[in-house]
Amino acid sequence: MKDVQKVEFASVKQSVIDGVNAKFPEPLVRDLLVEQFNYITAKEIRDQNTKGLQRQAPAAP
Repeated sequence: MKDVQKVEFASVKQSVIDGVNAKFPEPLVRDLLVEQFNYITAKEIRDQNTKGLQRQAPAAP
């Protein structure tokens, strides 16, 4: 597992800003305000996706 303390938030923040701005002809986002920053492992994401699939009802004939 990646050590969360070693993640440089400034670079993550800039990556989000750049990603959003790349979708528009002119820059739209100048800054990003973050209230909370949570780390979720890939396993947790897979587990959530799997749970969602199990809850789906079968399609009606």
